[in-house]
Amino acid sequence: MNLVNKIVPIATYVITLILLVVVFMQYDPDPLKQGPATALGIGVAQWLIYFCIFGIFLAFVFSLIADPKGVIMGLIGVVVFFVLYGIAYGMADGSTEGAVYAKMNVDEGLSQFISAVLNLAYILGLLCIVWIVVIELVNFVKGFIGN
Repeated sequence: MNLVNKIVPIATYVITLILLVVVFMQYDPDPLKQGPATALGIGVAQWLIYFCIFGIFLAFVFSLIADPKGVIMGLIGVVVFFVLYGIAYGMADGSTEGAVYAKMNVDEGLSQFISAVLNLAYILGLLCIVWIVVIELVNFVKGFIGN
């Protein structure tokens, strides 16, 4: 069981690295000029994403078997992530004004999804900064009181 817990994350990291290389190799700044190589790259990237999701699911199942109490914190983290995404989705607008949206065939739903993901990134970034400051303040106070 220990070997599987070590192999699955490493395999997931390697596949994710391959995915990033494939996506960046196939990147074209003008999406209207995408050719068959880009379609192949996107297809490979999709299958790698499916494989990574399956690997994450396996890692979850194996960790559930190995340490059921430790999984609770992971589930709490997933719930908090989805709550934050719900907040970000509520803040998102679905505006499709401008020539770029029409050129890229972006409808109101896709625009709202993109806006929600960006809002979620801003929220998580802000929470990380706040968390770092709080931890450093706690460590400073502990060091100050301890000396």
